[in-house]
Amino acid sequence: MILNVRGNTCVAMKQGTDDLAALEEAFGLPQKFIDGLINEDDWSLIIKSHALLESACSGMLCHYFGKYELIDIFAHLDMSNKKYGKIAFISALKLLSKAERRFISELSELRNMLVHNASNVTFSLENYFSNATKEKQERYHSALNLRLKKISTKTEVIEGVNLLIKEPKSVIWSSLTQCLSSIYIQDIFSIKRNELISDALKKIKSARPIEIKKEDIPLTVGSKSFASLTRDGIKPAP
Repeated sequence: MILNVRGNTCVAMKQGTDDLAALEEAFGLPQKFIDGLINEDDWSLIIKSHALLESACSGMLCHYFGKYELIDIFAHLDMSNKKYGKIAFISALKLLSKAERRFISELSELRNMLVHNASNVTFSLENYFSNATKEKQERYHSALNLRLKKISTKTEVIEGVNLLIKEPKSVIWSSLTQCLSSIYIQDIFSIKRNELISDALKKIKSARPIEIKKEDIPLTVGSKSFASLTRDGIKPAP
């Protein structure tokens, strides 16, 4: 999911990073798509939210490297593998906060649990979290709730772990929108940075030819010098 641009200008956010209509426009989504996720059944909320984040994260990595031909490669990477998945790149590059990365990983666990069995279409988040041990409820709440503090109704105020037990869809949807907002900000930053780098390189090239002197070439590859590489039987290309 490459950020929608008009010419060289990114679609502007209209009312801050939480404006859903602007996020939908920026990510090329149908109107009310994000807004409507909270009204989906539990199975659809998890599957669609995860798919949306997977696509947005692939796009974010392409924007970061400025290489949009990599989109298919990033799209096929596992989402939550911490050694070689998308989340590994995002963590190493510090593109999202630790809490946001943890949310994505926990959402991936839920998605993987649901996606391989058709009978899970009747899955209930409330039942799932209600039946978990107290320790697991605390862990789930810590991972999945990024910013929802409380929900007030006419009869009660729901807060803490009870938010996840009684209003799990609201918790997950709220955290999803925060992650999408953070991804959008990273996309904008990367696009602008790449534009500045491109402009700077054009100015340098137009000013005078670029000369690479012998002393500018590094004498080491990683922790080994060219001398040791040659001694070990590995010769640099001519």
